[in-house]
Amino acid sequence: MLTRNAVKEVSVDFDEATREWVDNKKKLANGCYVYICNYPLSTGKPCKKRSVLNPTICSYEYCSQHQKYYKNP
Repeated sequence: MLTRNAVKEVSVDFDEATREWVDNKKKLANGCYVYICNYPLSTGKPCKKRSVLNPTICSYEYCSQHQKYYKNP
């Protein structure tokens, strides 16, 4: 049984977490980030265009061109 004074050791790799967070974003000149489309093209690479918000799913998953291919899981 854990008490309030018990301490759990947590190991977080912040470098890896940062790489994962930036993976689907593009950095702008002012230090901000925008989401990029991750729809797979015929070459197998992601689209990389700027994503737009899909209000029906509250997601920046795809660009406006690929929003029509979104399938709700």
